[in-house]
Amino acid sequence: MGSFFSHVLKLGLIRLTFSVHSKVLTPDFYWFKKEQDVFYIAAADCTGHGIPGALMSMIGMEKLNSAILNTAEPSDILNQLNKNIEIALCQSTQHEHSQDCMDIGLCSIDINTNHLKFAGANRPLWIIRQGQKQVEEIKGTKKAIGGSTNITVPYFENDDIALNKGDCFYLFSDGYVDQFGGKEGKKS
Repeated sequence: MGSFFSHVLKLGLIRLTFSVHSKVLTPDFYWFKKEQDVFYIAAADCTGHGIPGALMSMIGMEKLNSAILNTAEPSDILNQLNKNIEIALCQSTQHEHSQDCMDIGLCSIDINTNHLKFAGANRPLWIIRQGQKQVEEIKGTKKAIGGSTNITVPYFENDDIALNKGDCFYLFSDGYVDQFGGKEGKKS
């Protein structure tokens, strides 16, 4: 991973990664992959806690690694991931099946063009442009990966974004915003 981060840091695309888990086993995971001149970055949150959540995370990472072998488009990767999770968890049958699912944000970044493609399953992408104070929010598709097979949204979509040097983007699971804290010790 060292070469990944050193290259992305050189482009000014990633400034800080903050990851604190309250437990050793977690349903949240982060995923990185480099294919030729394209970097892939994902942040995901799976259903479940402890061992069930960690198992779902392991399945998710394995299915992402498999999907990227067949396509380069983030939306197509999520569509394939959705299909493969449903198969792995026997959710594609009309008989009893689990409702386990995952929310995920996935980006691809072409290092030659600084072009970012984003697809999300119930997760957004935040962008703060160089010299700006406001956050641009790119919302993901309102559909989880896996879970109920009766969802009317059949496909995930890409958003294409041109990045400039100094722009920052943020992918995150709900793990950070769901922390207890503040003056009243409440969930944010």
